[in-house]
Amino acid sequence: MYRTFLAHTAHRAPNETSSMIKATAKKPHIRKQCTDTQLQKMEYSKDPFVKQFGFQVDQSMVQVKGKVLDAPKVGYANQSTAQPNAGVWDNRGKQFFKPVNIK
Repeated sequence: MYRTFLAHTAHRAPNETSSMIKATAKKPHIRKQCTDTQLQKMEYSKDPFVKQFGFQVDQSMVQVKGKVLDAPKVGYANQSTAQPNAGVWDNRGKQFFKPVNIK
């Protein structure tokens, strides 16, 4: 599956990747608003199949407690490390220890 993903993305034009990210990267409150809107449009409470199978769809999101973890450091060759800046690791000019295949 991983190789399929790499092969598929290798043929994507840079502007397509940029467009996909812009379409999917949304702030949490915007994503919640979109989800709530879609949930209302679906009208699960009126759906005969949902009723027939005894399902109920809650209209509110589940709230869970979470913890924000510190970002891990990435180790490079010659004992240098890096932490992300604004959620991104800058790998330019860095040399990794040893390249490996991810399966």
